[in-house]
Amino acid sequence: MAFSSAGGSASWAPRPSPAFPPPTCPCGRCFSASSSRPRWGFSSASIRPPKPPPWTPSNRCVTSRGSGGHCGTLAAVDRHVPRVIVVGSGLAGLSCALELARDRVPVTVATAANAGRDGASHRVHALAPWILLTAPRVRGDSPDAFLADLLARGEGLVRPEVTAAFARSAHRAAAEIVELLRLQPLDAPVVLPGDVHPRGLRCRPSQGGPVLQPLVAACREAGVVFLEHTLVVGVALAGGGEVVGVVAHRRGLAGLVELPARAVVLACGGTAGAFPVSTAPRWCRGSGVALGAAAGALLHEPHLVQIIPVTARPSSFYPGSAALLNGRVTVEGEGTAWAGGDVESLARFLARQNLAGRRVVLEGGGGAVEGAYWRGKSEVGVPLVAAAHHGIGGVAIDAWGRTSLPGLYACGEAAGGVQGRRRTMGTGLVEARVFGVRAARAVLHDGTRLAAGAPQRPALCPSPVRTDELERRLDTVLGRLVAGEIDGELAAAARELADWPAGDGRERAQWLAGLRLAAARAILGHQLAARSGNSGGSGGGS
Repeated sequence: MAFSSAGGSASWAPRPSPAFPPPTCPCGRCFSASSSRPRWGFSSASIRPPKPPPWTPSNRCVTSRGSGGHCGTLAAVDRHVPRVIVVGSGLAGLSCALELARDRVPVTVATAANAGRDGASHRVHALAPWILLTAPRVRGDSPDAFLADLLARGEGLVRPEVTAAFARSAHRAAAEIVELLRLQPLDAPVVLPGDVHPRGLRCRPSQGGPVLQPLVAACREAGVVFLEHTLVVGVALAGGGEVVGVVAHRRGLAGLVELPARAVVLACGGTAGAFPVSTAPRWCRGSGVALGAAAGALLHEPHLVQIIPVTARPSSFYPGSAALLNGRVTVEGEGTAWAGGDVESLARFLARQNLAGRRVVLEGGGGAVEGAYWRGKSEVGVPLVAAAHHGIGGVAIDAWGRTSLPGLYACGEAAGGVQGRRRTMGTGLVEARVFGVRAARAVLHDGTRLAAGAPQRPALCPSPVRTDELERRLDTVLGRLVAGEIDGELAAAARELADWPAGDGRERAQWLAGLRLAAARAILGHQLAARSGNSGGSGGGS
């Protein structure tokens, strides 16, 4: 079944209202642009592993490509075989797909770029001198102590049972990441800022090539089908509102294609990719929140994003806390210097200076950083910018990655509620692994309950006109949000974006801009809901 994108697609796109319904989630902090969608078994109360019932024999067959897994056309996807569609091929999506495929469940991974290269986890090794994995590791530390630190840093903005599930699974997940990605630890675990116990394990890949390549190869060997250069722009809903597939724009094909599924897992990144400067790849546009909002799923604090200082050249390199805090940060041409503090306060300082068009440089920090780029630059001055690094909020999930909609799951940065106001460094990959696996186990457990009905209607993200103008406007609005200087313009900006005219959806650029627009609407909508008292969230972007 295919949906044409020509004409009338605007009527399918949800338009958020400034007034959101009261939250219906047990945590009291989640909201949805639609209160009419069904809620099913959505609770963060249970953290016991579900016991997966066996799928029916027809559901346990391998993919139509056998053990090869990779496919370049839609022909390899047998639409008569009930399957799971995973959106995104970062660590979370690949972990979920591999877990399902090893249980012989047919899995298709729809990825916006090449397999293993469409998410923030692909860039993790290019972002810093090492890959950091944070988890409780040494005698005297424990999952309960780790949980206590996560809850304290969350400042009441977490879903506690989800955070507890993460804390109790983090140690094992970190060890699995080292094994699956063939990482080489550099030294013993180190004590990270704000911690008492050494939890941070610094690693590097033991071989060349993309960091996720070993996991991609394992998925292909297990029979996972990859649809590369496939941009998912909406979800397919059954008559009762259950999620029964996705709607995608595939490079080289006219119109949109609908792919039916027994379950859909959103693993396509968080809201960090929607901001003007981000450490995420360019095709990460806040898709997880955008698709969740389009479907009507509950969202948890979608405005919460971790902002970090990175270099302007080379693009988005994080020099490390030692270099940033030991060096001298000044505003060129003014002689103004950062007064000091922690990395979070430096990021806020940079955001305000960047918004004003001022150039900020770091001097004297090169000696504290590994990497050829920094050699000899300690006194020259390296330009810094504030970049959105990790989407903390996202689609609300329970402890097993279930969203508020039947058939829809989320993991990785697409999911929200694991951490709150202040995110613990080095936990991004560990979160992705934990909830990628848990979402797969939930799908296995729920298999016999998932709807097999035919799609009745698509819930699409917008396909706006004047995309270049829209991108510039989003840069301004979201840039001011990061700098904390948009309060007086919030309602007007939300109305402007809500009323942005829709196009025919013929161009990929329209859908890329539309995903970002949908994410921005959710971010600003949450701020308005917080002000009106419909959500417990608070303003601010970092």
